[in-house]
Amino acid sequence: MTTASFRLLPLARQGLALALGVISAVLLAGGWWFELGLGLKPCKLCLIGRQPHYAGSLSLLVARP
Repeated sequence: MTTASFRLLPLARQGLALALGVISAVLLAGGWWFELGLGLKPCKLCLIGRQPHYAGSLSLLVARP
């Protein structure tokens, strides 16, 4: 690898973290919309399945361009 590619690597990681954070936030918003907007109660597995998305949406705070 050249020196230039090493400089681009942190930017690619930040972009990936930003993209994953946005996707997780959108999925959580959809889940909350079904729960609060439509009145559907989530099952226990659905609530457990949201936990990785909560962590993923935190990457929005960590990934600063």
